[in-house]
Amino acid sequence: MSGSGFQIGNHRAGRPRSDAVTSAGSWPTLRLDVPLVGQVRQMDCWYAGACMLAYYREAGPRLGLPRAWIADRGIQQPAWGRLARAEGLLPVPMPGGAHRIDQFGLFRWLMDYGPLWCAGDWFGFGHVIVVTGITGTVIHLNDPDDGVGGPNGARKTNTVQWFNDHLYWNEANCLLYRPA
Repeated sequence: MSGSGFQIGNHRAGRPRSDAVTSAGSWPTLRLDVPLVGQVRQMDCWYAGACMLAYYREAGPRLGLPRAWIADRGIQQPAWGRLARAEGLLPVPMPGGAHRIDQFGLFRWLMDYGPLWCAGDWFGFGHVIVVTGITGTVIHLNDPDDGVGGPNGARKTNTVQWFNDHLYWNEANCLLYRPA
């Protein structure tokens, strides 16, 4: 519980990390042990996602964008850069004109950058998820929205194709990471 009385996730300080990397034939496999942080407000997936990236690296309070969080209206693309600066996030370098990535490219991003804050129209509306791993062509993700209006978030899977179809490829800062 934070000082405000809101539960902001289930991260436990000092929790060991067990990132598993394997190679099953020609399929890339990587699972990052990323703490799941759920939304505590209607429109704060962006903040919960930033918390997941930060808590993966270290425990501690987050800065976020307090006015945007209090307003609970989500944040638009121009604010993603401000969030990145406030939270120490950086954009994932993407090849010019890239609008697709295969499982090997996504594996490489996860190896190089860790968990990924991803803005897209994931479930038919603008939303942020955190990609936490890949097994073949299946991605593993933490969704700040648990689907039942609770503050717990949910661990889910989907496909690389789904990722390609829904990431906001044309928007700056649609894919962020937190350096080690």
